[in-house]
Formats: sequence, C-alpha cells, structure tokens
Amino acid sequence: MKSNLIELKEHFSFKENLAQKIAKNHKKMTEWFKDYECNHPYQLTTSLDVRDSGYKIVPVDCNLYPAGFNNLCAEDLRTAPQIISNSASQYGRNVLILSEENTRNQFYIQSLFQLSDLMREAGFNPVLGWLGPLQENSLMLTAHDSTTRVTYPLKFNLETKDYYVSVAENEQFTPDWLLLNHDLSGGCPEILSVNANQPVIPSAKFGWYQRTKSQHFHIYNKLAAELANLCSIDPWVFTVDTEEVDAVDLNQDLGLERVAEKVGLILKKSKSSHVERNIPYKPFVYVKNNAGTYGMGIQVFHSVEEVTQMNRREKNKLSVGKNKSAIHSLVVQEGVPTNILIDRLVAEPVVYLFRGKLIGGFFRAHEAKSNEENLNSQGVVFRKMCMTDASALETGELTKDSVYETVYGTIGKLSALAAAQEKMK
Repeated sequence: MKSNLIELKEHFSFKENLAQKIAKNHKKMTEWFKDYECNHPYQLTTSLDVRDSGYKIVPVDCNLYPAGFNNLCAEDLRTAPQIISNSASQYGRNVLILSEENTRNQFYIQSLFQLSDLMREAGFNPVLGWLGPLQENSLMLTAHDSTTRVTYPLKFNLETKDYYVSVAENEQFTPDWLLLNHDLSGGCPEILSVNANQPVIPSAKFGWYQRTKSQHFHIYNKLAAELANLCSIDPWVFTVDTEEVDAVDLNQDLGLERVAEKVGLILKKSKSSHVERNIPYKPFVYVKNNAGTYGMGIQVFHSVEEVTQMNRREKNKLSVGKNKSAIHSLVVQEGVPTNILIDRLVAEPVVYLFRGKLIGGFFRAHEAKSNEENLNSQGVVFRKMCMTDASALETGELTKDSVYETVYGTIGKLSALAAAQEKMK
C-alpha cells in the first residue's frame, strides 16, 4: 500500500499479527467463504466504512449503492474493470446507471462519472439515467472537476414491459439491465416496482426504506465470530456489539428510556471486555439511524446520563435523516475509535467491492474531528489507499505492503457476505 501513514509501531504489529493468521489459514478461509457463497451470492456493489482502533477492527456501515468511486487510486482504477466485467457480464452489455436525483452534489456527480467510466472500460455500454419528479427532460450534470455529461429520466413502456430513456428525438436507449446507484432512503418509486423485462441490480428492495443496519450487524457478527475462530483470532476483535431500538421519536421523548437502557448495557459489556484485555480506553457508544447513510443521524455517548440529559438540538439530530425523513428506529452500537493518522489527520478506511471482490478503497480523514467522532461530515478530505496490493487474499502470500489490505479486505468480504444474507420483503 502506498500512503503516508503515521501509526504507532504496536498498532501496525496488531494488524500484522492478524494478517499473518489470515494468511496462514488462507485455504480454510477460502473454503469457508465458498460454502456460504454457494447459497448467498454477493450483492453487485458494496462499500463499507471500517474502524481500526489498534485493538479491534470492525465495519460500522455497509452500503449497497455506494458513492465515492472518484476517490479510488489510479492503480485500482486500472485493475477494477476486469473484476467488474467478471461480476456483471452475464446481464448484458447495455446498462443504464440509475443515479440519485440530487444533482447539485458535484462530488457525487464525479463519483457517478467514474462509475460510468469503469463500466465502459469493463466492456459495457453505459448510459446515465435518473429518478425524479420530472420524467421528460434530460439534465446536464457538472462534476467537481467541471466535466459534464447528460443524464436522462427513467421511463417505462407498459406495452413492451421495458425500461428505457429518450436520448434524442425519436431515439431511445433500451438497456439490458439497470445498475442502481440510488439508496432509496425516501422510499421505492412505483416505476421500480413494475414487472419489467430488465433486472435492477442491486435490487431496489434493499433500499434504506426497508433495509436496516441492525439486521446487517446481527448477521455480520455471527459470520465474523465464526471466521475469527477458524483463524484462531479472538472473535471480539472482529465483532461490534449492536442493539436495536424501534418505535422511537426522541423529539417527543418516545423511546428515550429504552435507548438509555441499551446504552448502559453496551457500556457495561465494553468496560468488562476492556478490563479483561487490558485496554486503557474508556468505552463509548454510537446511537444512530437504523437506516440511511451520509453520516446523518448519529451521536456519541459516554454515559447513560448523557442520553437522558440530551438537549433539543441533540435529540433533533437523532430524529431526522437524509432528505429530512423522520427517524423511528435506532441502533445502539459499541464505540470503536479510529487510531489511524494520515498527514496527522484522524482517518478511517473505506473499502469497495464488486461481487465480494476488492476493487479499491481510500482513507476518509478530518482535521476537526476526534478519533471517536463521525468523520463522514462537512470538512472531510480523502487520501488514497490502493487495494491492488491485497494479493494475500487470493494467494495466501503475505507481504508487508499487503498487511492493511489483507485485514481490511477480509472485513470487507465478511460485511459483503452478511449483506448477501439479508432478507427483504
């Protein structure tokens, strides 16, 4: 991995020890993954945020419609197309990339353009489409680097049962399949619920309107513990204690006592685990939206009293998610600090996969945040992390440069496998 990473020697030694155990058990681990993959094929696209404390390494979020492709390093962008081609060629060459309708976010637009470029380099013929209230006019998108492209509103032909977009007067593009890059946190539009000829991948039923983090982490923790035992690793290192609290409205204090109870439970368990393993860090928890991304709807707590004494502003932060949607379900999750520094900024790794195969990653960093806080917020900056060095995952051969990718890549595959086992209506 090529990066100006600044870490304590003991921190690296911890990861190096984990990577050695993973490499040593490569054959057993490969067979273990294959046994699950036979019945639970991976989602096409997955990204996850990882927390690396130097004593525990876990995912804290898993997204199936990721943005951020523009932050991948150049080396990974050269190797990713072959992985993408192997992952999706069975669906057909013509693909409509269906994006978020928030066209003002120039960084998201740049990610969309990069995804389109990757698909083209993988041998597909990609066209950009979008969901939104306007179904007639195409839009010119401008990315952060001032590049521009046209995106077209999605339409559906009731007679032929085909999705299509009008790319010119009397000219249509009818895709073989739709690549969904929209998290549907505001609900699933009717046009994606029709009985169409073309598949929508990943399926719209995994949108945040019904997918939950609590289900993901319930599955993930079970898988992580199983794999850790297989590799003679303490399962606690790879698992993250997570509890769900439903039917909440913190602006009305509805469910506040139940949230406080779960916070107390996880703090108590974390303190016991820290004492048992001689970890000199004070436990804390995250309380966050059970659905949704973009770092919205999340708070850090160190005590039950901090929960019960929340002010109006803090309660409101846990009451409203993306697109001002009301939050009625929360997860209380064991806090894991990130003890990675890049350019002396607190940072966390983000990992990207296609069908469970690593295609790249990067570090998310923030100069105004502590190692406990959410880094996915205004002021965030990105640093390169090349995943091309992660050959140990495929060959079992460990090199110094592949230590980070071996450990983060294993966590990524575990989280992607958990996502593959999630059940939706």
